[in-house]
Amino acid sequence: MVHGDGAQHGEQHQPRRAPSQWRDPGGHRRRSNGVQALLPERAHRPRGDRTTSGTRRPAHGRRVSPLPHEVDPRHLHDAGPEDRVPEQAVRSRGRAVIEARHAASVVDAQLRVIASGSGGNLSILTLQRRDLPPRHVCIDLGIGPRTLARRLDEHAPDVRLEDVAAVLITHPDGDHLRSTWRRTLESTGWPVFAAPSHHAALATMAAPARLLRPLADGGREVPILADVVTATTALAPHDDHGSTVIRLRVRTTRGDLRIGWATDVGRPTDEMRSLLSDCEVLGVESNYDAELQAASPRPPFLKARITGGHGHLSNAQALDLVRSLATGTTPDRIVLLHLSRECNDIDLVRDLWHGHDPNLAGRTHVAEQDRPIGPFDLLDRRPLAAGV
Repeated sequence: MVHGDGAQHGEQHQPRRAPSQWRDPGGHRRRSNGVQALLPERAHRPRGDRTTSGTRRPAHGRRVSPLPHEVDPRHLHDAGPEDRVPEQAVRSRGRAVIEARHAASVVDAQLRVIASGSGGNLSILTLQRRDLPPRHVCIDLGIGPRTLARRLDEHAPDVRLEDVAAVLITHPDGDHLRSTWRRTLESTGWPVFAAPSHHAALATMAAPARLLRPLADGGREVPILADVVTATTALAPHDDHGSTVIRLRVRTTRGDLRIGWATDVGRPTDEMRSLLSDCEVLGVESNYDAELQAASPRPPFLKARITGGHGHLSNAQALDLVRSLATGTTPDRIVLLHLSRECNDIDLVRDLWHGHDPNLAGRTHVAEQDRPIGPFDLLDRRPLAAGV
């Protein structure tokens, strides 16, 4: 007869050992966690014990994953206090990560509009990080390299083209990507970000196909400068290809800076409003005055293209768009873009804004075709010295 404690009938009863003292039939002590320390192999191996390779073979013969030769309780349970990283070390590592991110963040951000209008569009966002050279992001390349170099020499000699890090192209029109840029782009290797639906057209114009990078439509952020700038975009109606509305998010030492850019858009859309809704800086097209457009000698088909919802925004549409986005002091920088030479006038724009919203007018500047404006300090939240 076999008793419950395993002693044979008639044998002297042995006291039951505590779990930490259990031994197997070969005399090997088992650990308190129930896992046997692997000692020299026994001649007799019961079914279900380990093989010489350190794997356990169950009674039915199937192999299971190996166990370490020296099993420590910490392999099977949560680490004890002696295994935890000291709190001071954790805090130190956390501070190091924060400091590294802070060091990579932008300490100064400036915007210049070098040219804006049907004769060519080009703006430069300058980002300065601590102890590093500035990096520039160009929005459109609608004037040629020589014209840009001349204007930089005259108005922004500290901006060097060798510090350009990326280019964003809103759409494939000649006043947003000049054909004379091909050789410069090939030699510099600047990545050219654009909507995927625009790539084929841009490649035939001036952008080498190997340099084209996709701007995702539908709300997904795309990194422009690693750890510093991302872009989210939406496609707005404009002629056959549409135009890319851009929202840049810049990581700065003062928090995220959001920059919205909408030019050559036929009409405001809900998607565009959502994209631009929280931007501290806005660049918005204000192409034509409705009365001047109607009275102009332009042919009817051209007037219909411009004003029919797939061309450009009028002054009144631009004002309504910005007013619909404004909440409190946001946006605190507004730049009006792409004024028509034939069907617009800067004084008309000023009168419109001051007459309908003097508060926003005080935060607004008007870009010009032949004279650069800026730099605007985008991290300075103080009121502008002068608006439109």
